[in-house]
Amino acid sequence: MLLRARCPSPVQDSVELIRRREVTRVLRKMNASPDEEEAIERLSQLLVTKLLLGPISEAMTHTEI
Repeated sequence: MLLRARCPSPVQDSVELIRRREVTRVLRKMNASPDEEEAIERLSQLLVTKLLLGPISEAMTHTEI
């Protein structure tokens, strides 16, 4: 996950685990080409990163001294 490189946290680890499980589940049901699988993987990473950016930034703002 893109945010992970900057500031890994238990929440990010948990969300990444859920993301991977769901992508794997969906890909098993599809007859996707390797390119399609890569696109789905990348899309899911980008969505999770964008969804977590605001809450993580907000939390970091409140925890900085």
